Amino acid sequence: MHDVVEDGGGPEAQVEIAERFGVRVARIVAANSDTDEEPKPPWRQRKQRYIESIAYKQPDELLISLADKLHNARAILFDLRVEGDEIWDRFKANSGPSVRWYYRSLVEAFDARRPDLTPRMAGALEELRRVVEEIERAELGVDGRRPPAPTWGPARPGARRPDRGSCPPRPRRAPRPPARARR
Repeated sequence: MHDVVEDGGGPEAQVEIAERFGVRVARIVAANSDTDEEPKPPWRQRKQRYIESIAYKQPDELLISLADKLHNARAILFDLRVEGDEIWDRFKANSGPSVRWYYRSLVEAFDARRPDLTPRMAGALEELRRVVEEIERAELGVDGRRPPAPTWGPARPGARRPDRGSCPPRPRRAPRPPARARR
């Protein structure tokens, strides 16, 4: 929901979120929106402020921030493997080094809050760290070559990633027979 505020909805969207979902959700959204200003401040300035804000987030705000950044990092890694360096053109930073700086800085900021993380959140932080390291390895490549695309996703340039980010689809379970047939 924070993307609605920062990607054009602005303060009006923030008010609507409060009306529709309540004050708590609106607070979490506001804490995880990097700006509601138009025009937006420069990319680096917005990201630096967001990184600094992690030190002051309430636990529920921190949870949402960590989950969002983990999801985004996984999507970046997937797209980098499939599409290559062209993905950096999507970012206002317009460069891999800037985006990698941002995600490394996020890991450091979340790590500084480790005492405030639940065990599950600490696990998500470690996963974020692994994904960020993998982004760095994927972009830099081992022996100068890009690693192969994941075998479970689209492997051709321009292919759309699955809606589930970088997670492989789960196998479908067969429907359970009616209770009397199970006896």
